Amino acid sequence: MMRFVKTAHGAMLVAVALVVTGCSGTTQPSDGSSTVDVSSVDAATFDEVISLALGDAGEGSASDTQVAILESAQEQGEMTLEQARSAARDTVSCLEGLGFTAEVTEESVPSGLVVPGYRVQTEHGPGDDSADDPAFAASEQCEKQESFWVNQVYQTQPSSIQASVDYINDTLEPQLRACLEGEGYEVSDDATGVDMVRQAMNLKVEQGAALPCFDPREVPDF
Repeated sequence: MMRFVKTAHGAMLVAVALVVTGCSGTTQPSDGSSTVDVSSVDAATFDEVISLALGDAGEGSASDTQVAILESAQEQGEMTLEQARSAARDTVSCLEGLGFTAEVTEESVPSGLVVPGYRVQTEHGPGDDSADDPAFAASEQCEKQESFWVNQVYQTQPSSIQASVDYINDTLEPQLRACLEGEGYEVSDDATGVDMVRQAMNLKVEQGAALPCFDPREVPDF
C-alpha cells in the first residue's frame, strides 16, 4: 500500500495579502476593471500581491514556467484556478522526474476556495515531514521551483481574501457573536464577523482567555 504525506495546502496561505496596512476599503485590480470590497480587512491590491511574488520568485529558485504563470496572471489581473492547477501538475512532474511517486490533489476550504496541491510518497508513513526524508526535501525543492509563488498569489489575492471575509461575516458571524456574548464579553451591535474573530483572538493573546466555543482552526485566513 502506498504511503503519502500531504504537503503545503493550508501552510501556503501566508499573510502576504496583508502587506499594506491602513484604512479598510476597496481594492482595485491592476486592469482597473472592477473593485473588490474587503470589509474590515487591510488587504493589498492584486498588483501589490503579484509584484511581491514576482520579485521573490525572481530572487528564488522559481522555474521559467512558474514565472510565466505569474506574468500571465499579472497581465490578466488575477490568478485563476486553472493556473494554480497547472502549477500543481508541474510540481508533481518535477517530483516524478526525481524518481518519487506523487499525485495532484485538491482541497476545498470553508470559504469555498478550491486549493490545488499534491501528495508525495514518503519513506516514513503518512504525516511525516522529517527533513531527513528524501521525499520531503524533494517536495520543498519542486514546490519552490514550480508552484510556491503561484499558490501564494492564488490564495492571497483580493478575490480569495474576499471569499474568506464573506464566509466569516455571513456564515460564522452569528455563532461568533453568541460565543463572545455567552462568555460575558461585550460585542458592538455593528461588529462584523471579522471584528469578532479579532476580538476573540486578542482575548486569547492578551488575556490568555480560552473561549471553549471558539476554535481558530475553523476560521479561514484573511
